[in-house]
Amino acid sequence: MAQRQEDRISTLPDEVLINILSRVPMTVGCRTGVLSRRWENLWNQVSNVCFFGDYDDIVVKDVGPENGFFAFVDHVLNRCNSQKIDRFWIQFKLLDDKDLSRITNWAQFAVDRKADDIALMQQGAWNEVTLPEILVSYLPLKKLKLKFFKFGETQVINWPCLTRLTLQSVNLNDEEVERLLAGCPALETLELIHYGFFRELKIKSARVKTLILESCISLNLDYNNDAWLHIRAPHLQNLEVYGEADCRLVNVSSLVDATFDCEMKLDNINGFLPSASHARRLTFTSWFMEVREFSISKGMFASLGSEDEGF
Repeated sequence: MAQRQEDRISTLPDEVLINILSRVPMTVGCRTGVLSRRWENLWNQVSNVCFFGDYDDIVVKDVGPENGFFAFVDHVLNRCNSQKIDRFWIQFKLLDDKDLSRITNWAQFAVDRKADDIALMQQGAWNEVTLPEILVSYLPLKKLKLKFFKFGETQVINWPCLTRLTLQSVNLNDEEVERLLAGCPALETLELIHYGFFRELKIKSARVKTLILESCISLNLDYNNDAWLHIRAPHLQNLEVYGEADCRLVNVSSLVDATFDCEMKLDNINGFLPSASHARRLTFTSWFMEVREFSISKGMFASLGSEDEGF
């Protein structure tokens, strides 16, 4: 008869097991409650209440009420015994207006437990959702990620501790972007994904060192042929551009490190890259290599040694 293997995991202290469970999505962690009576009350003491993980696909399946997902979330939050959590992440799909109150309840849960890292990601959006009022002046917030949300006209953002902000498919005009950044005096990293509805990005703060852009295509037809996103960020040190790019670097005089994993019209390259040629390190991907002879080898990087270029 084969000898039964020793269960070494269950011999670990509760604190270690809770730490492990805090690193996986709740859809995984809560299943451990069936292992034994001891495990039954471990998953509900986690420090991270996340319904998707760091390496999940961009679109997570089965996150709508028709899949029982909302009932599952309610069950998890009602059983959570953690008085303080670090992270609250959730992806969801709304079907109609009656589900909107749930978002406010989720935000309230995160605030009550003093989470400083919050992600509210709407999938397959039928409409943008207004940011819950309780988050507008939530002072402990350090990291925030929003997808398919909007800011109310009367909302005045006050996030004095926020260091990283990620906005995906959040449609703001130029004035709204400026007001938003003014409410984040400690911001260090700004990430914009599928934004497309504003034309001027002015980053005046010396604290903002990193800008990440993904799929920065203008969606506003009023801009006609002048569809560029004009970037003015004199203190910016790190720039990453991914996907399709319609942007112009007007002032990035402090740029040190730039990565371009993007595609743009060939006739726009000459007007885009020279503004970054002073950076200490430039990294290009295959698309830029293919057009190198056509548009890059004409002297625009004469001041940059080949050893500083990454390919």
